[in-house]
Amino acid sequence: MKEGGTMETDEAICPSCGSKATVIQTQVNVPFFHDLFLITVKCEKCGLKVSDVINMRFGRPIRCTFHVQSLEDLNAKVVRSSTSTIRIPELGASMEPGPAAQPFITNVEGVLHRFLDIAQTLKNWSTTPQETQRCEQAINAINKAISGQLKFTIILEDPLGNGMILLRDQKRVKVEELTKEEVKELKTGPYMILEARSIKPDEE
Repeated sequence: MKEGGTMETDEAICPSCGSKATVIQTQVNVPFFHDLFLITVKCEKCGLKVSDVINMRFGRPIRCTFHVQSLEDLNAKVVRSSTSTIRIPELGASMEPGPAAQPFITNVEGVLHRFLDIAQTLKNWSTTPQETQRCEQAINAINKAISGQLKFTIILEDPLGNGMILLRDQKRVKVEELTKEEVKELKTGPYMILEARSIKPDEE
C-alpha cells in the first residue's frame, strides 16, 4: 500500500487466457493535486500484467503545456496514463500510447531519462553511421536538457483527461481542452473514443 492511500484486491477473468486474475486498486493522493486510482491486473497463469492511472477529477480531453526554464522546473510532476501522449518539440521527442502502454507518475527529469534510455537503445541498434550520428545528437540534446543547459517545452495530451503536469505554481501550466478534431488525431492505447450521435427514429 502506498503512503496516504487505500488498497483493495479483487478477482476478475483474465482477458488474455480466461483464467482468474488479481485486480489491485490503490487510491493515492498526489501532492498539490487530488486522488488518483492506480489499477493493476495480474494473471499468474499467462503472466499478463496491465496497469493504468485513473484521474478522479478530470474527464475532459486536455492538453497541458509547461515551459521548463530552470533545473528546479525539472521537479514538476508528470502523471502519465495509458492514454497520454507526451511531446518535447525542442528535442523532437514524443511518447505515444500503444496497446501495452504503461502509466507512470514521475517528474520532468524522469521523462527525460526515459527518452534518454530510448535514444541509447536506438544507438545500439543503429546499422549505419548516419543513424548513429542522429542518435548521438539526440542523446547530447537530452543530456543538456537534464543538466539545465537547454530550455524546452513539455506537452501532455490526454483524450480521457487522466494525465496531468503538476507543480506548486500550477498557474505556470497551461491547461486547455482539446477540440474533437484534435482528439481524433491522438492515439489512445487500449481504449477507443466513441463520439455520441443522435439516433433517428427509423434507426431505433
